[in-house]
Amino acid sequence: QPTEIWLRDISEWRFLRRHTMLARHHRLLLEQPLPLRQATHKLLHDFLAQDGAIVATSACVAQMLKRDFGLAEDQVQLLLPAVDPKLFDPTLIRPDRALKLANDWRVPENATLFLHVGDLRPDGGQISLLHALAQSGRRDVFAVILGRDNAAGYHQKLLDATHHYGLAGQVMFA
Repeated sequence: QPTEIWLRDISEWRFLRRHTMLARHHRLLLEQPLPLRQATHKLLHDFLAQDGAIVATSACVAQMLKRDFGLAEDQVQLLLPAVDPKLFDPTLIRPDRALKLANDWRVPENATLFLHVGDLRPDGGQISLLHALAQSGRRDVFAVILGRDNAAGYHQKLLDATHHYGLAGQVMFA
């Protein structure tokens, strides 16, 4: 028997509660805010009354859940990002490696470089980065987008946006 069940949607609780209570621990993983409906409110509070735990993937979602559903600070746990920021600390890159990367990526000396790390997906922030870079009008700012395509065809959409904004040569995909 499972000892823990993770839900991705609060509506799954209705089915689980009605048909089985196999596990002792239930967790609800939320990547987006929940809809503000009475039914959602009831399900959420029933879930919590049965010792369920809510885990939010961002501080913004956690705050919205607390505000929208009157939850206490300790009723929403925050799942910290899986990317270790120390791994991408620019001070840890050896100068010879930095020069080789700059040469490979054709980044001019003294240019500003943004490294965007994360899966390529519609809510990944890449389109916003491209839009901001285009609006800045700066030709001395470059971006490297590092990640795998997590949504079919999204990499092509990013390439199309790069060309649409006139950023070819300023944006690289690794």
